[in-house]
Amino acid sequence: MSLEIERKFLVNHIPADLKLLSTVTIHQYYLATTPDEEIRLRCIIRPNQSPLHKMTLKFGSGLTCAEHEFDISEFIFLQLLRDRNLVPLTKIRKVLQDFSGRCYEVDIYPKDLASRLDRDSLTVVEVEFFSEEEARAFNPPFWFGEEITGFKNFSNRHLFTLAQTLLN
Repeated sequence: MSLEIERKFLVNHIPADLKLLSTVTIHQYYLATTPDEEIRLRCIIRPNQSPLHKMTLKFGSGLTCAEHEFDISEFIFLQLLRDRNLVPLTKIRKVLQDFSGRCYEVDIYPKDLASRLDRDSLTVVEVEFFSEEEARAFNPPFWFGEEITGFKNFSNRHLFTLAQTLLN
């Protein structure tokens, strides 16, 4: 199990001078949750490659969480979702890099989901760190908006719950 130390921010705009390292589509599901635990499934669709299927066990919330992620087969993925009638939380993830080499994971959510939060759009950037000290010392670049680390309304788990309401 590894520690995930990250801060999350809304995005004002994405500068054109960032280097695009990758773009994937992620379909994310939550099978079980408590306030500080979750079991999550992801299907990661990469251009011109086979999809990846992952299961994640996550413990904690906020700045630092314990996380164990592992690959599963498509068969197991589909069996775990069978008869659940769940709508995935779908997002486009772009991994961007600045001139200093720092990487940013930018998640772009569908407009119909953003509207459930009374927003025209929803784009979030996550920055991962090696330590909490490094995370606290980080000065967000100009293109970052409001910090949402630990804000439940912007958590993927909450967005997944909102996605379920799109069925109706």
